[in-house]
Amino acid sequence: MIVDNSNEIRTLLQDIITSRNHKVELAESGEALQKYATKPDVVTLDLGMPGAWMVTTPSVRLEKSTEMQVSS
Repeated sequence: MIVDNSNEIRTLLQDIITSRNHKVELAESGEALQKYATKPDVVTLDLGMPGAWMVTTPSVRLEKSTEMQVSS
């Protein structure tokens, strides 16, 4: 899943990932939290976009086995 408010970034990352025969879901905002129910293997999230920190709210429950890596 690619979550970014920039269409250009979403499209670029989608092209790279799908060229390697992987499925990609796209979201441009907090709507990604609703799509999270699909349990994607990987999520790229633009932490600089408005609303990105919604993932830290108590309404979002990640499973204990969820591994998180943050890079910049």
